[in-house]
Amino acid sequence: RTWWIRERIKKIQTRLQHATPLLDPSQMDSPLLIITCERAEYLERTLWKVFECHPAQHLQMTPGKFRDERAIGSPIIVSQDGGNQEVEAVIEAYRTLFEKELGVPLYRMG
Repeated sequence: RTWWIRERIKKIQTRLQHATPLLDPSQMDSPLLIITCERAEYLERTLWKVFECHPAQHLQMTPGKFRDERAIGSPIIVSQDGGNQEVEAVIEAYRTLFEKELGVPLYRMG
């Protein structure tokens, strides 16, 4: 299943012509905190579901309302316990995806 998610990310990244500007902090309600420890595959599945269901997906589809509404659940904060390189790679891949596709910041703590 992980390969399927990675292929979808590659397709999305190839269609990105320009980055979406990051959302203004005044548009953000509450952050989403994800805690992880050496489970890159689970983190990848979790972040993919968050990406698919993120409210900013719907804001992007309504051009006139993008800057007028608040995006619940952003920014996204991933708290990493340990220094697993696979987990760090997943976080970096999704940071790029969230920021360029949705304009939603993704931060790594740990």
